[in-house]
Amino acid sequence: MKEWLRSIPAVHELQNHERFESLMRENDLDATQLTKQLKEALDQIRSLLLNGNWKGANPGTKQFIEDVFQLIGRNIKEQYSYTIERVVNATGTILHTNLGRARLSDNAIHHVVETAQNYSNLEYKLTEGERGSRHSHVETLLKEITGAEAAMVVNNNAAAVYLVLRALAENKEVIVSRGQLVEIGGSFRISSIMEESGAKLVEVGTTNKTHLYDYEKAINSETAIVMKVHTSNFKIIGFTKSVETEDLIKLTQEADDVIFYEDLGSGALFDFRKHGIGEEPVVREVIEIGADVVTFSGDKLLGGPQAGIIAGKKKIIDTLKKHQLARVVRVDKMTLAALEGTLIDYARGEKGVHNIPTIRDLLVSIDVLDERTKRFVTNLLHGTDYFQAKIFPGTSQVGGGTLPDVQLPTLVISLKHHTLTAEQVGRKLRTQFKPAIVGRIQKDEFLIDLRTVTEEEEQLILQALLQL
Repeated sequence: MKEWLRSIPAVHELQNHERFESLMRENDLDATQLTKQLKEALDQIRSLLLNGNWKGANPGTKQFIEDVFQLIGRNIKEQYSYTIERVVNATGTILHTNLGRARLSDNAIHHVVETAQNYSNLEYKLTEGERGSRHSHVETLLKEITGAEAAMVVNNNAAAVYLVLRALAENKEVIVSRGQLVEIGGSFRISSIMEESGAKLVEVGTTNKTHLYDYEKAINSETAIVMKVHTSNFKIIGFTKSVETEDLIKLTQEADDVIFYEDLGSGALFDFRKHGIGEEPVVREVIEIGADVVTFSGDKLLGGPQAGIIAGKKKIIDTLKKHQLARVVRVDKMTLAALEGTLIDYARGEKGVHNIPTIRDLLVSIDVLDERTKRFVTNLLHGTDYFQAKIFPGTSQVGGGTLPDVQLPTLVISLKHHTLTAEQVGRKLRTQFKPAIVGRIQKDEFLIDLRTVTEEEEQLILQALLQL
């Protein structure tokens, strides 16, 4: 062992080796960075030798030097590879939070790339030749689509809720039904956000029942907001009662200086109810019946980038824009570009909306899925006899904490490998292929739902399975 350790070449010797130069060129590294990689690789090898785990050639041989540089190459590839990777979502869950939620439309992607690669008029009025506002780029579209007097965008919906409460109700009371004190992902609670904002929470009603008179009794001179939180990530059924938005709006209009604010959460700009999908209120409807201000997410049912959208009365939105926190929670140019690209599809009407992947995947027909799944299974079984495959009716989830009671009818491809377990198949598809492929596992069968898979991605999955 001592002889092996003494036989490891010195750093300066390996720096003069031709492989050192070639690694610098191939990986666009300078000598300092590559020397750091070299020292770390030698430390790894010494540790492996001392632990008896070194699998390479013995030190002092030509092959050992080659093994050193191969190890450096692997380490460089690992260190300088992106950790956010493309993934093929074969789970059928459309807004899969762990897989990045909404897939952007081609228009949105093109607009982001163009904006990122070039200078832009982010805060500049080209006609007047003077400073402008970044809010203006999407405000006109949001006003047109939602019917609101004004709108602004912040970095996510939790920030939107926080800004509204902080700017409009600091040290004042906000009335909320106990049944709407929701918790969203990552243990963020409406009650906690309200506490942080400086607003005083006034709970009314019970978990399953809240009446209009509960709100009426709670309103006083300290009340700033009556808040309704749309329970988009859970549903209470059975012996329940809640107050309609129209009734709460009328109540606040009769009170002095009380704002009605609804957090719509999922942000539906498209009426999915017409297609028999859920009961999610459309933002425009809530604005039209008189809501003073609403907030909703950009990367859920809207199908855009992560953002928090605030829309409502101009006087209120102007107050929010001028608040100091607006700078803290503002969005960058790429988010605005992605959102503008998405909203333009909405503005084009029914045809444009189908360019948005979230909506397209939600509305795909069972006939289309039937044709695609049969073709996929036929192509797989023609290419290999290592799999047993069958197609059976199933359901897809919307995901992202939206429409929790909606189960979309789908067709699921079930695969069993002759020698590998479903867990082994799933692991290999995740770790041995680029892009990684993520499906579902149920009763030792690997399941694929093509609802969330493009036709190009079908071929990637097929090729990966054939290699297995």
